[in-house]
Amino acid sequence: MSRFLEKAKSLQPELTTLRRALHAIPEVGKHLPNTAAFLMEKLKEMGYAPKEISPFGIVAEAGKGTPVFLLRADMDALPVREESGLCFSSQNGCAHVCGHDLHMAMLLGAAKLLKENEKNLKGTVRFMFQPDEEGMSGAADMIAAGVLEQVEAALALHVMPGLPTGVIAAALGPVMASQDRFRLEVTGKGGHGAKPEQTIDPINAAAHVYLAWQEILAREVKSAEPVVVTVGSFHAGHAANVIPETAVLEGTIRTFDKETKHFVKQRLEEIAHATARAFRAKSKLDFYGEIPAVVNEEGLTRELISHIQEAGLHVVPWEKDTVSEDFSFISQRVPAALFFL
Repeated sequence: MSRFLEKAKSLQPELTTLRRALHAIPEVGKHLPNTAAFLMEKLKEMGYAPKEISPFGIVAEAGKGTPVFLLRADMDALPVREESGLCFSSQNGCAHVCGHDLHMAMLLGAAKLLKENEKNLKGTVRFMFQPDEEGMSGAADMIAAGVLEQVEAALALHVMPGLPTGVIAAALGPVMASQDRFRLEVTGKGGHGAKPEQTIDPINAAAHVYLAWQEILAREVKSAEPVVVTVGSFHAGHAANVIPETAVLEGTIRTFDKETKHFVKQRLEEIAHATARAFRAKSKLDFYGEIPAVVNEEGLTRELISHIQEAGLHVVPWEKDTVSEDFSFISQRVPAALFFL
């Protein structure tokens, strides 16, 4: 173990170079031609025969036979302009501000190390480079393309700047929240702003719905259960002196267990309809875009923590995070663990 760890540490200068090269070519979403080409080239240089199994989703393997263990890194950046002034900063209006450049560099390092020790592998390690984590569709696309065929367990790492250097955070069970999106349309009766009594104001009704929803978290959900309901969009009307016919609220629900999710959805719907009706308006609430919670399988997580500690690294408890991650689609299908670095 110590020899293997020392070899891994010796790769740091090379991985720094790889990370900076990836940082300089960020791409957003599913269309990642430059990133994919870079990864394919580096994997081929190591002796792999990488495959693009879904659009810009790359897989390579070390070893042979079973068991098959999956290591995953996400590839996409964010549509944020970088102003760091660094010599390797991006210049295309996008930036790797979520650490996916680091994830890719680390997985390339693991691929190199395992290729050099391939004869000692008892089974197969499958490397998964995934597009569109931020859009929450990349994992599902690669699963549909067969990335989990014969896989018995999976691991992913996510960098977290709040953690001390060299420390890994881990937890059993749910570690990142599920996400459900919703759209509420409140319909009233439009009219002139000078004659509100002749209208049914959907803005007024929708505002009261919004305020009433806040009481769910304050009075109806267990205080120890992390739940977030966010309305991030509220649109109605186009003219200052006209009461519109409709108002639309859109947002997200983030929870960690199915029972709580079901309860919150039910209460959102009941409150929306009752409140809108109290103001003589009608309401229509739709839920869509469900992303499951990331759940660390207990047996696998304990085993991985044990190996990490054997290597002399420090593991600290991870507190549930209400951010969502599409590694959840993998954790739904095979024993999986998401750790933080």
